[in-house]
Amino acid sequence: MSNYINEIINTKIDFLKSSYTSNKNVNHQGIKGSLNEILFLELVKDLIPNRFKLSKGIVQDSSGFQSNESDIILYNNEILPALLFGVELGFVPCEAVEYIFEIKSTINSKELDTTIEKFKNLKKCIGYKGRNVLFSFSSDIQSKSELRRYYEKDNAFLYNPHIKAYCVLNKGYYFFTFQKIYLKDSINKNDFVKQFIKQNKCHDMIVGDNSFKIEYETENIDVNIEKDLIINDINYEDIYFTYYCWAGIEDKKGNCNLLGLLSGISNTLCKEKFGTYLLSNCIDNSFNIYTEYIVDMWNNESYEEIDFNGLKETILNSITFTLSSNNDGKLNKLIVNKK
Repeated sequence: MSNYINEIINTKIDFLKSSYTSNKNVNHQGIKGSLNEILFLELVKDLIPNRFKLSKGIVQDSSGFQSNESDIILYNNEILPALLFGVELGFVPCEAVEYIFEIKSTINSKELDTTIEKFKNLKKCIGYKGRNVLFSFSSDIQSKSELRRYYEKDNAFLYNPHIKAYCVLNKGYYFFTFQKIYLKDSINKNDFVKQFIKQNKCHDMIVGDNSFKIEYETENIDVNIEKDLIINDINYEDIYFTYYCWAGIEDKKGNCNLLGLLSGISNTLCKEKFGTYLLSNCIDNSFNIYTEYIVDMWNNESYEEIDFNGLKETILNSITFTLSSNNDGKLNKLIVNKK
């Protein structure tokens, strides 16, 4: 069955691509850049709810701090209004900002450095929680991964990158995401106790009102815990880790890279997942995970894996845990490994 919405959006992306090619004939670099920004803005405008607005301009906080000029600011007009000059330029309160876009005709090393510095400067803006996006129509490199190039330039790439989504039209779309995961959701407490007993000696454990010491290891362990599980004064229900990853898609010929970016924006801002309409033809170009980074609740690095060709399997599908304690017997580290 034909997906008319998908067909229309793909037609608009094809128009964006052909217009970008035509814009190469414009000699004035500033005008050329503005034309390309308008192409992208018009595409995004059709895919967001009416309460969100788009403008070029400056982000400002209540203390008076002002950002660098941003190519496109996407903000929620119902949170705080922007001070607009015409329809193209505005000063936007930082609390209202959802996305900031930097649009490049051709991304290169210098342009990437400039974009990182712009987004880095936004961290000085009190109350800013927007998502920073870099979109480029083309790249000056073909063989090297765009994500790898960015990785080499941002020291916080794995856990707090300055760019949260990065799309190059005919190379790839990459996005950063993270989630807080409780141990109980990854392994039930009975299996955890079995694993814990095998890994540790002389640890105090309290199950409900009963406490006991583990001073042995055994292969055949039968555990059935119905009450709270307390390990060295910490409730098992409260132990967690934070999982960070870069994921994305690399479509060299079709529109799936830009469709992926548009889906991410729309899914974030809409109550339902509009991306199911946009990505219906991108099933064969499956999304990959490129980096995984885990930090435990005590802020220790627990796991790291990077493959810019795409990881063969996420650790979340085959995960094991090791808990360790300090000299006082207090838990202070969670190590995560693949089975």
